[in-house]
Amino acid sequence: MKRIISGLSALAIMAMPMTAYAETAIDQDTPEPKQAEAVITTEIAPSYIVTIPTDTKVKFNDTQTDFGKVELTQARLDPGKQVVVTVDTDGKLNNAKDDTKIIPYMVTAQYATGAEGEEYMPFDVNDSDLIFDTAGQAFAMEIQITEDDWNAAYAGEYGDTVLFNVSYEDVPAGEAEP
Repeated sequence: MKRIISGLSALAIMAMPMTAYAETAIDQDTPEPKQAEAVITTEIAPSYIVTIPTDTKVKFNDTQTDFGKVELTQARLDPGKQVVVTVDTDGKLNNAKDDTKIIPYMVTAQYATGAEGEEYMPFDVNDSDLIFDTAGQAFAMEIQITEDDWNAAYAGEYGDTVLFNVSYEDVPAGEAEP
């Protein structure tokens, strides 16, 4: 029985693929200078993680509601590439019982590095893309509803869905790379 197992083991070892290594040998017959080169390579695939806001409830009569942030939390981008986030919304909270009754709203964003005293002008996300090229970049998001639109609203439950589209794109020609 031991001979059968030993024989099968020997066959299994012989059937295993063997890796051949090509090496450069330098010996006494190698012409001067006695040296050789070895090239080292690696490859890193691009990767990124974008976090987006979670579901948000707007309190009645609030003209500004924090909508979280869109952030490039991790990034390993190819040179000349960027992550682009577009935010799609029709800007209408629809009444659950009568979709002709709406409350208009606007989603705005402002670049947020987290620096103390940082002030930037908010912009309408339907008019501009959010552009990222470095991990940690973020845009603070806000939902804005005017006082007049609140005053004109009917009673009821309202809702809408905001769609965040993420793409990996070339930096446009003529724009500076990070």
